Amino acid sequence: MDGGKRDGSEFEWEREFRRIDARVAACMAELPSVIDLPGEDELLRKRVAKKKPEVAIGSWEFPRQGNDADFEDIGFPENWRDLDGADIYTIAENLAGNWCRGLAVALPPSSREIAIEILCRHGKFLGYSVDLVDAARDDDSGIRVAICKRLAAEIEAVLVDLDHDTIPQRVVARHRAALQELRQKTLDLLFKQRPDR
Repeated sequence: MDGGKRDGSEFEWEREFRRIDARVAACMAELPSVIDLPGEDELLRKRVAKKKPEVAIGSWEFPRQGNDADFEDIGFPENWRDLDGADIYTIAENLAGNWCRGLAVALPPSSREIAIEILCRHGKFLGYSVDLVDAARDDDSGIRVAICKRLAAEIEAVLVDLDHDTIPQRVVARHRAALQELRQKTLDLLFKQRPDR
């Protein structure tokens, strides 16, 4: 998430998430034209700032692989399993892994395109579940509600995609049930953040 702001209503956080989404889309659109050029990070930043000033940021650092970066370590605190959303993250992680294995062995070639789209959605909701655990350390229910809404929307999109006519329903029945459990846990956590409603 974008650093700095750590409090606000769910609607303020949703506006910020949409700004981040727009920045990512702008970066992805410009990336092919600067990739592997000297100073590509700065070129990309300038192009995004020129074409989409409303989503540009002053500077950024992209993570680089190597000794300085450990992509296996998400950075959760030692007690993360006790935080709100930890069970959601665990289920989301298992679902993403199971989908990868299912994509590799159980689905027919005719479902490959929709299966890859579903895989990407699993990546998105897994990312939201990481953000949810991270946000559990803050005293800001607004961000947790906004994340829960996005997470629930991605889960719902996967459930819709699973109805695609090329996907054998017997293969995805257990996966669908686990997704429904994840959606319910997400909604329960969302409403827990809104005790007045």
